[in-house]
Amino acid sequence: MRNSTACTALFLTLLCGCDDVGSWDSFGSPAELEVQVGVSEILPAVEAIAGGQVAKDLPVADILLEPGGGPVGTEHTLEVTVVEDFEADVQRVTVRVDAGSYGTDVFELEQDPAFMGVWAITLESLGDETEAPREDTLTVKLWSPAGDDAS
Repeated sequence: MRNSTACTALFLTLLCGCDDVGSWDSFGSPAELEVQVGVSEILPAVEAIAGGQVAKDLPVADILLEPGGGPVGTEHTLEVTVVEDFEADVQRVTVRVDAGSYGTDVFELEQDPAFMGVWAITLESLGDETEAPREDTLTVKLWSPAGDDAS
């Protein structure tokens, strides 16, 4: 992963509201998305849902990664839209990027000031253009303040 402290990673966060104060509990089940890095063309968007604690198929949030892949240097927008019933509970959203041999890193998504349930980040796929295409895994997690039993 590549951020302000590590320069050997595949993704660079362009928008990051990193506020890591306090304790957090996972809210619902995480969602995984696969992104194709180093392919020759821009690929269609990839979608997933973050499910509930008990019923994994009960959507807590809709997740969209656009585009779903592309050449090295492609900017990807990751947008998480929390279902209205859970907007007040979800107060933090993170994405863990697992880039295989390049390592992993975790980034904070930024909440849209106009829409309480919308969170987003822009990531850029990085790497060596001479390498074979690869598939990286993004794991999106929703968080509520510690002690909030609403999930």
